[in-house]
Amino acid sequence: MSSERLLKLRVTLKGRPVRTYAFNKETVMVGRDPSADVFLDNPGISREHLKMQIANGGEYEVQDLGSANGALLNDAPLRRQVLSNNDVIQIGKYALWVTYEEDRRGDVGPQAHASPTADDRTVVLSSAEIEGMMKRARASEAEAQAGSSGRTVAAPVEKKGRTARTILAFFLGSVLGVGIALYVTMYLKR
Repeated sequence: MSSERLLKLRVTLKGRPVRTYAFNKETVMVGRDPSADVFLDNPGISREHLKMQIANGGEYEVQDLGSANGALLNDAPLRRQVLSNNDVIQIGKYALWVTYEEDRRGDVGPQAHASPTADDRTVVLSSAEIEGMMKRARASEAEAQAGSSGRTVAAPVEKKGRTARTILAFFLGSVLGVGIALYVTMYLKR
């Protein structure tokens, strides 16, 4: 395909946006296989459900790969058809909205590209990293409060276990106080 045109697929689930893909490659696979170009995680989707491949006119041709549940193109059963601008492919509860757009990114090669704002990586932080982030956030919040009031405000003090210790101290103080009061009362009665 010419590097001047992109196939864009806007994926929705039950009408809610899921993700937008932009492709500039010969073949695009859609299915439940995690290695698919468009991964749809649903047991009603076949591992290799659809294949989109560039046809002679430079537009993509879509083909159902013998999936168990099939697919619809503009509410009609999909077999093998050329995709036009604004077509909608329905696969189970997913809809893939098709558009062709000019590639304004320059020559990017034959790989698939996700939306530049999409980042599907999971970040794993250790407890120490999370605690450090929270301390920096509290300090930043204290600085912001100090800046808005014109005075210096100390960062909030960690309160781990403070509530439990306060309750325990109150309880012990109460028990000791009652014990002392009973002892004094009994002593004075003698």
